[in-house]
Amino acid sequence: GNTRSILGTTEADAYFYAEELEITAKGVFKLTNGKFTTCVQATPRWSVEGAEMFFVKDRYAVVKSHVLKIKDVPVLYLPWMRYPINKEERSTGILMPNYGNSTLRGQTISSGFFWAINRSMDMTFSPMWTTKRGPLADLEFRHALKAGYFRV
Repeated sequence: GNTRSILGTTEADAYFYAEELEITAKGVFKLTNGKFTTCVQATPRWSVEGAEMFFVKDRYAVVKSHVLKIKDVPVLYLPWMRYPINKEERSTGILMPNYGNSTLRGQTISSGFFWAINRSMDMTFSPMWTTKRGPLADLEFRHALKAGYFRV
């Protein structure tokens, strides 16, 4: 198994800062006026800042009334977000929005829904809007076969 330690050699799953921290139940933490990220850089690549956050140890974080920041620049306000921080590192849910630019599609904005079907299968559906092609969508299904499934 993967053991994690606060003072050990593996990185933490998430970093959070808050004006106030309260333990509301076993393994459930409430943060008031806080910041959350999984980035280790001095200026995180992304973070969310909100008035109220809840962390369920080894499961997920819920942020209410927050602002998504990219490199400390506010880019998006959402009233609610759930972010997985489980040991499996996979969880069903809505993916973070993406912005891109290419010569084929032009400017693109997309998001997606990830479905962790089971330990060996998952599916991602990503609707997008492009300036040159209009609305598009991607659908990806992945299945990891067991070792030794194919024999030659």
